[in-house]
Amino acid sequence: MPPVEEVKRRQRKDLHEYQGYDYLDAGGQGMVSVYMETDEHGKILSRVAAKDIYLDERHWKHMEWIDGLPADIGGMYRLQNQTTSVKPLRIEGHDVFAELRMYEMRLEFAPHADLWDTLKRCRATKVRVPEPFLWYVQKSMVETGVLMGEGDLVTSKTPWRILVHKDIKLDNVVLAPPLDNEFPSYPTPKVMDFGHVGEIYAGNPRPMVDQCWGGTHGWRAPERDPAYNPRGPMTQASDVYSVGLTIYHLMNLSLGGPPRLAQDGNPVFGDSDPGRLFSPTLQEVVRCMVQTDYASRPTFNYLHQFIAALFATPADQVDAMRIKALATHRLEDAERWIPDSELWRFELDYRQDMKYRLDTVCRFLEPEEEPEDVTEGVAGQFGKLKVAGKGKVKKAASV
Repeated sequence: MPPVEEVKRRQRKDLHEYQGYDYLDAGGQGMVSVYMETDEHGKILSRVAAKDIYLDERHWKHMEWIDGLPADIGGMYRLQNQTTSVKPLRIEGHDVFAELRMYEMRLEFAPHADLWDTLKRCRATKVRVPEPFLWYVQKSMVETGVLMGEGDLVTSKTPWRILVHKDIKLDNVVLAPPLDNEFPSYPTPKVMDFGHVGEIYAGNPRPMVDQCWGGTHGWRAPERDPAYNPRGPMTQASDVYSVGLTIYHLMNLSLGGPPRLAQDGNPVFGDSDPGRLFSPTLQEVVRCMVQTDYASRPTFNYLHQFIAALFATPADQVDAMRIKALATHRLEDAERWIPDSELWRFELDYRQDMKYRLDTVCRFLEPEEEPEDVTEGVAGQFGKLKVAGKGKVKKAASV
């Protein structure tokens, strides 16, 4: 990856139609920034996140291409274009620089950070993640799993190639603004980062070891671990495992790694684990999802139907009634089910939408003059290697 300052300059010149800009974060393979459109008074009208990815030769070689695009891009477009769900994070546009092994994505901005940030906040204050929010996370991720497997939440699309994410974990689930009609007191969980996504279809020429490649150590399903011999098969059961493991660590306020196993090899919540404090139903569902044997895990379809039935069935326990109430009511409107003295148990500590909030004055306005061009080295090649884009295709800017 080029130096961060070079990437910033290229981003600012390439997306010059946005008046506000701020750098968010950088990792080993890329960088994310936020762009803000403003009115004549400097008030923020819209926001978009730009994600620039730079891959080494090994990662570029193993990356799958979907519908003629890097999997990260193609997978998101496929879900977005062929489904009506709002749960997949939206992609607004892209550019690909194949000779540089680099691409850029313009994404829906999720102002409330991610599940990793939320977990760290709860660990710092030693406060449990509210169970209604855990059910919401699970429901949202399961819906995305059904969409990846079927193309629709109601009627399976035909033809449809199954997608397997392969890298579901806390920091790959971002938190978008709350929805009015679904758990309105909590931010909306959305799966992102489809960089390792793969397709399952008859006649796939890729060897099984390549299909299982990718993901993050400590979050991969056992059958995809490099130590597993032979590796595979590659199925959606691997994503079921990672979704379950995400909920498991939110319950335990733990930072990752395989689940605790009992002497018989089955996943378990230990006597001292915070996860033991949650409802038996949630514990059992999560244990089933993180089974070592992939064939023993429930499917996303089964989980989707189970969760729907759970919320449709009249609850006879107080906590269950409260969870169901918060699925449709805001905390402040749930006094019928939750007394004021217990509201704190259901409050979630998460990053608020303050820094780049809509209708507030943008504090990150860029000067009108364009950044100085730097045309030496790799950066100078951007001007001639633009491969693809959605919407208006602009000449790639030099850094």
